Amino acid sequence: MKKNVLRKDFIIEIKKTMGRFVSIFFIVALGVAFYSGIRASEPSMRFTADQYFDDSKLMDLKVMGTMGLTKADIKAIGKVSGIEAVEGGYSKDVLCPVGDNEKVVHMLSMQKNFDQVSVVKGRLPEKAGECLVDEDFLSYTDLKVGDTVTFHSGDGEALTDSLVTDTYKIVGIGNSPLYISFGRGSSTIGTGEISGFVVVDKASFDMDVYTEAYVKVSGAEEKTAFTDEYNNLSDAAKEAVSAIEEERCAVRKQEIVDEANEKLADSEKTVNEKSQELEDAKKELESGKSKAAEELEKAKQQITDGEAELADAKQQIADGETQLADAKAQLNDKQAQLDLAEAQYESGKAQLDQKEQELADAQTALEAAQADTKAKETAATEKENLVAEKQKEYDTAVEEENAAKRAKALVKGLTEKYPLI
Repeated sequence: MKKNVLRKDFIIEIKKTMGRFVSIFFIVALGVAFYSGIRASEPSMRFTADQYFDDSKLMDLKVMGTMGLTKADIKAIGKVSGIEAVEGGYSKDVLCPVGDNEKVVHMLSMQKNFDQVSVVKGRLPEKAGECLVDEDFLSYTDLKVGDTVTFHSGDGEALTDSLVTDTYKIVGIGNSPLYISFGRGSSTIGTGEISGFVVVDKASFDMDVYTEAYVKVSGAEEKTAFTDEYNNLSDAAKEAVSAIEEERCAVRKQEIVDEANEKLADSEKTVNEKSQELEDAKKELESGKSKAAEELEKAKQQITDGEAELADAKQQIADGETQLADAKAQLNDKQAQLDLAEAQYESGKAQLDQKEQELADAQTALEAAQADTKAKETAATEKENLVAEKQKEYDTAVEEENAAKRAKALVKGLTEKYPLI
């Protein structure tokens, strides 16, 4: 009976507040649907992420050391049970200029077998001085492929102490499997917040030891990320690597101590050598002092002799100046005579030029007279020749006339002697 009353009361309340009941019903239905969708998509999201991690060869563990990791440390990690592969890498937080500000970026070396970067634009770095920049980071800057960026250390030390150069050319834009969320981590420089990453070739780093080691756990690739199986496998490998931590740290510490002792020994050797050089220099100085004293006495005597020679030279100079004054006076007299002679020379030269002109004019007149005389002589000769010819003609005529006279006389005599009958 009570149940029926409660049921009837429940139905009555629903009918009275039907709108509120329907709203609550759909809200609950929507929440259940959303929750069911998340639960249903979770495996797909996990599988998708795991496939992306496997394709990009994302590391399973990252080992770091405050004193760095040597090649011996890398080999030791590789020998740990459950470790399939290990590779050393370099990284450093630097400041990147963005407009009037500087943003912290994480610069890391490009790995050969781990954490493959996907290129969105451009290409991967191929040599020192080239870099690939985080796509998300570039989305709110003016930087682009082809630009050159100069990074800064942010800790007061020269960036070239750990890098071969501080200036890099952007050759690509991409994404890294190390950064799948919006956060990029924290840093001890700048604002303390990392804004992006920069990938460079290993040749860009100038470090004696690795800053980290990327580890691949045996069998982890077959497991799905974010599952208990994967976490248990990676945790076991992590514990195995941690087991050699104390031993490797002791070895590394001893290496640093040995290196420091070696440098100290070298420094002591250098100090001893310099001390010996100092003692030798002191001896040379004492020897040099005695020699210098002797040379100083010699120099003083040379100065005394030089002063005497200088006094003699001054007297010679005074005598020479007197002789020079006399010679200058003689030179002035000779110059006056020379000027007078030059004036006389110029006057005589002018008269000579005048006489030469008169002689030239007379010569011209003589040549004209000789030409006229020659012409007259030629005319006289022609006249003489004509007279001779006329004289010859006259003589011939006279000869002929005389011959005619003789012939006539002969004819007359013959006529008279032999008259005609």
